[in-house]
Amino acid sequence: MIEDAELLRRYVEERSEAAFAELVQRHLGLVYATALRRVGGDSQLAEDVSQQVFTEVARRARVLQRRPVLAGWLFTSARFAASKAVRTARRRHQRELEAEIMEKLSPDPATPIDWEKARPVLDDVMGELEEPDREAILLRYFAARDYSSIGARLNLSENAARMRVERALEKLRTRLARRGVTSTATIIATVLAQQTAVAVPAGLATTVTSAALAAGGIAGGAAAGFGSSAALAFMSVSKLQVGLAGALAVATGTGIFLQARNLADLRDEISHLRQQNQAVVSSQAENQRLRSTVAEVAAWKSDDVALAQLRDEAAALQGTLQKAVQAGTGRNAGSAANRPRPTISQRTNLAFQSLKPLQQAKDWAGMMRVLDSLIPGAEPTSYDLALILDMKAKVHLMQNQFREAIAPWERALELSERFNYFDPKMARDIANNLAHLRYQAGLTTQLPPAQWF
Repeated sequence: MIEDAELLRRYVEERSEAAFAELVQRHLGLVYATALRRVGGDSQLAEDVSQQVFTEVARRARVLQRRPVLAGWLFTSARFAASKAVRTARRRHQRELEAEIMEKLSPDPATPIDWEKARPVLDDVMGELEEPDREAILLRYFAARDYSSIGARLNLSENAARMRVERALEKLRTRLARRGVTSTATIIATVLAQQTAVAVPAGLATTVTSAALAAGGIAGGAAAGFGSSAALAFMSVSKLQVGLAGALAVATGTGIFLQARNLADLRDEISHLRQQNQAVVSSQAENQRLRSTVAEVAAWKSDDVALAQLRDEAAALQGTLQKAVQAGTGRNAGSAANRPRPTISQRTNLAFQSLKPLQQAKDWAGMMRVLDSLIPGAEPTSYDLALILDMKAKVHLMQNQFREAIAPWERALELSERFNYFDPKMARDIANNLAHLRYQAGLTTQLPPAQWF
């Protein structure tokens, strides 16, 4: 048996009408039976749908010849075309067509399955199957292929083809059960096989072939290239007239259907291109992120070198400052024992007491006004001024004004070193805070000694 792809190739490349006629003869039963179920038993409408489907095959022969299995595409196209035809006919005939759509097919009394429930949903359930499962059922029960032939078409062994058909049949049974149609896989297989036995009206194959060849054409001009003599050699004059009438019906009645199908194909292609474009954009963004990461790593390496240098400087400074602090502590301890403890004036003491409620209310501006009012009345080298400046620096810190706290602390520390106002621990804390603030403000590259933290 010549494969479908070969028949389409002959039709496309050799303009063989005989090859196309054989293809129609081979699959017309499948398409007609599917359409007949979808249109509620209206044989005339099923014939129109069959003609539309094979007209589309003729139009898209170049693309379809690349498909290893044509049955699945024909089944799906027949479903869509039949649904479109039913909607069109319903608008045209309104309530008259409802009686025809509701006309029931007589079920086989020997088949224990509720055909009245199965018939309306059979094609929908078939459409829900994955394409490999659907093609396996179509080849087995609608195209009447044996398992060896199915395996050859699907690149499977005969046993694997049998197992695929059985699994697909079980999936079909499960989906039918969800729709209220309960039966066994064996009975469903019998019913499917009976559907292929639907009698195709006499002369329909010839009508469909001629209409498809006339309306489909190859690349928009194959039909004209065949010539009228080839058409006369292929069919009788009376059949040619019928075919031309069918072609006119296709041209007027199915234009919207074919246009919709073409638009659907274009939408699918646009969606695919958009997905590819998104992938490209994502790749570009990822490349940019990687370049930024490389630059950051290089910057980190440079920072590591600078940090190592700062650590070396801090270690050297740490030893020097530790010795100085120890020496200063000894001197301060000796001098502190010989000098009187500095005292704060009553004026400053009262002002400091008034700061407590302002601090609890977080009134930093009020605290700063009180401190600024004390500075003009304080001696330039007094213990009061050192305490006032220390308090101002702390108020700045409470407001996260780190740079503003440097100057008052520097002045307070200077007074303490000259007159030994602060004890060693307080002086060391102020010096430690100043080192941090200077480093953060960029005024120095040296970190404070580690043991001060």
